[in-house]
Amino acid sequence: IGDEGTAVLQMGASIGNLVGRMIKLKPVFRTDDPITVNGFSASCGMAAAFSSLFFCPIGATLFVLEMLRYKRSLFKHGVALLIASFVSYGIALWIGIGDFIPAVPIPDLAWSVLGQAIIVGAACGVVGSVTSNLVRWLQKTTSRISQNYYLWVVIGGIIIAVLTLLFGWEDYGGSGYHMLAPTLAGQEPDYGFLIKILLTIIALCTWFKGGEVTPSMAIGCLLGAACTVMSGAEVGFSAALGLFAFLATVTRCPLAAIVMGCEIFGIGMAPYLIVSVFFSFAASSDIGFYGKSALSEFVEVVREQREQRQDLKRNDQENHEPVSPENSTLRDDLDHAVEKGHEAVVRLEKDIQHSEDTVQAFSNSYHNRFKGGKGSS
Repeated sequence: IGDEGTAVLQMGASIGNLVGRMIKLKPVFRTDDPITVNGFSASCGMAAAFSSLFFCPIGATLFVLEMLRYKRSLFKHGVALLIASFVSYGIALWIGIGDFIPAVPIPDLAWSVLGQAIIVGAACGVVGSVTSNLVRWLQKTTSRISQNYYLWVVIGGIIIAVLTLLFGWEDYGGSGYHMLAPTLAGQEPDYGFLIKILLTIIALCTWFKGGEVTPSMAIGCLLGAACTVMSGAEVGFSAALGLFAFLATVTRCPLAAIVMGCEIFGIGMAPYLIVSVFFSFAASSDIGFYGKSALSEFVEVVREQREQRQDLKRNDQENHEPVSPENSTLRDDLDHAVEKGHEAVVRLEKDIQHSEDTVQAFSNSYHNRFKGGKGSS
C-alpha cells in the first residue's frame, strides 16, 4: 500500500522522539505503553515529515492535531508544530524533494460548479464510509481468527500477487501516487478506483503497515474523476475534489483536508473543497481508519456532561422533593407530637428533680432529729 502517508508519519514520530530524548526534551504526554513516548517531539516530527512530503505546512499541522483529536496537552503547543512544519517545508523546497501534486484549472464560482462539488462529496462519503467500515470489520475478523500477523501478511501478499499477475493490475499497486498526475491532467476516467479499493482493503485487513493516506488520496482522485459521468465536470477539477473529500472521509480530518487542498491547488478551490468535504461528511458514517472524528468526540463529551448535570439535578430534586398537602398535615402532626413529647419529658424531669429534693430534705431533717435526740439522752 505504499511507503508514504502513515509511514512517513511513523518515521517522523520516531525521529522526533529520538531527537527529544537526545536533547532531554520534557514529554508533553505519555502513552500507557511500556515504551515511553515523548508526545511533543514525536508530533513535531510527524507534522514536519508530512509537510516536507506534500508541501503543505499548515495542513500538515492541522492533520496531526486532528488525527490526535486535538489532545489538550498537545494543542496548546500547536505553534511549535507549525514552526517545525515550515522549517521542514523550507528544507524540502531547498533540496528539491517531496511529492509534487500538479495544479488543476479552477472554474469560476457558479451554482452548477457547486452542484458538481456536492456530487463528488456525496460519492466520496458513501464509498469512503463503506471502505473504512469494511477495513475495520475485516481487521477484527482476521484478528479474532488468528493473531499471528506474520501469517496474515503472507496470505495477503499471496492474494495481492495472484490478483495483480492474473488481471494485470500492476499500475494499481503501491501507494498509487503515480496515478495522481495523469488523472489530474484529465486522463479518461474509468472505474479503476474499485481495483485500488480492493487491493488496499486486502493489504490493510491482512495487517500490512505502510500508509493509508496516499492510497486514500489515489482512490479519491480516481473516484472524483469517475464522478464526471454524473456531474459533467472537468476531469482534473473533479479529481482534485475527490482527492481531499475521500481523504477527509476515511481519516475524519475535514479541516486538514480543506487546508491541504487550498495549499496544493490554491485558495480559489476553498469554496468547492468546503462544499465537497461537508457533503462527504454528511453522507458517511462517523468512523474512519483512525476512529471517530474530533467533532464527534467533542459532541460525546458535551452529551456526557449534560447527562451528568441532569443526574445531579434529578438527585437534588429527589432529596428535596416538594411536600404534598397530605404529607404536610402529617408532618405538622408529627412535629406537634414531638413537641408535646418534649414538653412532657421536661415536666417529668422537673418532677423527678422535685421528688429528689423532697427526699433529700426529709432525710436531712430525720438525720438531724435523730442525731440531736441521741446527744441529749
